Amino acid sequence: MMAFSATAASVVVVCFMGLFKTMEAGTVNFVSAIHFQDLIRDTPYRLRPPTLMAFTNMSDQACAEDFAELKFRNSGLPDRRKLLIGRYDMEAQYSYQWFNFTEEMDLPMQLGVNKCNSLVMIPPEFTGRYGENDTLDHVIWDGSGDWKSWAMDSIATMHQPEEDPDWTTQRLSTRDQVETRTHMRISKVPAKLPMWTELGYKKLPMPDEMYNALKAFYDKHQHQRKVEVWDPVSTQLNFHESKMTMVSLDHDHQEKTRIANTYVRPLLSNWTGIPETDLDFRSFYGLREYYRGNELRVHLDVIKTHVISAILNFDQEGMDEDWPLEVINHRGERELITMQPREVILYESATLPHGRPFALKGDRFTSAFCHFQPKGWDFVEDTDGLPYSPTDYKGFGKRQVTGVPTPMQGLRRARFRNLADTDAKLFWQGTSGPVLQGAVKSGEDLLVDTFEGHKFFWSDGSAAGRKQEHTIATDSIYVHYDEM
Repeated sequence: MMAFSATAASVVVVCFMGLFKTMEAGTVNFVSAIHFQDLIRDTPYRLRPPTLMAFTNMSDQACAEDFAELKFRNSGLPDRRKLLIGRYDMEAQYSYQWFNFTEEMDLPMQLGVNKCNSLVMIPPEFTGRYGENDTLDHVIWDGSGDWKSWAMDSIATMHQPEEDPDWTTQRLSTRDQVETRTHMRISKVPAKLPMWTELGYKKLPMPDEMYNALKAFYDKHQHQRKVEVWDPVSTQLNFHESKMTMVSLDHDHQEKTRIANTYVRPLLSNWTGIPETDLDFRSFYGLREYYRGNELRVHLDVIKTHVISAILNFDQEGMDEDWPLEVINHRGERELITMQPREVILYESATLPHGRPFALKGDRFTSAFCHFQPKGWDFVEDTDGLPYSPTDYKGFGKRQVTGVPTPMQGLRRARFRNLADTDAKLFWQGTSGPVLQGAVKSGEDLLVDTFEGHKFFWSDGSAAGRKQEHTIATDSIYVHYDEM
């Protein structure tokens, strides 16, 4: 497991704290049952602690006052490795998101909670939504005695997580914030962006020419497949439990660009009505190979560059059952879309929440992902991670200047690739000195959540052996290291 930097983690925590300004340090504000279920599944079961959840209603004055009297704080309780502490507003859950509220999102209903300021201890076996362990016993405080003593007694009756030096309190807490930001974006961002189609997606057969081009590339380069390496605080994929591999299209940039512009761009143009000349090619990655047990959290893509996109399902092997793509369509309805090999899903990736949140039951599932951006699209994210357009693109999202600092602005996910023949180490140049981000093997990638202006450098050993330096820029998504 890659070493995790507490210095880098603290930066990420700072940027995410603005999402829920009422959040007590160490406490997660949950917005739905699915948010909770995704977050607890971000931690392997052997390391997963019980959850102490406070159910309240802050729109009811009496309830809010009683909750304040309760002094629901994490002081005197175990740290994140031994206990997850959450707060859940039972009334706000109905109106927080732009899409339709459904029963599967209702955590109080699932747990039989209907009383304001109920405290519930949820065992780590509970996963709820996925048909696994959704009826296990949980413990509800009866309101008598000291609630912290009750909590400690309840914890003692439940599964105790293992110790693992790679899964520190800092790492777990930062992953909680990353997952919470994902659900905030799903709930708020699409309603603030333009949409081109009624549903936000369309499935169609893959044209033979596109498939033949991908197959020729795959056959030529599959011997160069590498394990895909992700930032330890990323929660989009469960890479820590089941690795993915990549037969990277970056092995032939010219062919990658040709396939995107020759085969994918016309499909997207015909579907959206945007002229081909107004669709700028921004990214094409894959061929990613998922394996048995992989999960992909529902998410939105990078709103700055990934706007009109396509999922190209190249191949499936040893499938026990379908591995559907879950989406929330533009009508606000949650849908499951199955795919067969040689099928394509066109989708508006900045406004269509999508993912595969169920464990893959198959040997291998191989796809590529191609992204375009309409000309003039200039959306970035404000203080709360919400989109705005400096030019008021199509009348959407002109930001009101409030003078409030914008810690979310400039957040970037950078992919660092080692193209050298030897292994190398990547360092972040922090304010207090270099911080190791990880060792990257030859030909492999490392994904890092960072900010515009942050500086990184490669070394063949210690921080003193600087080789190549990079400063994260507005359009810098891929940063390669190609010489020693």
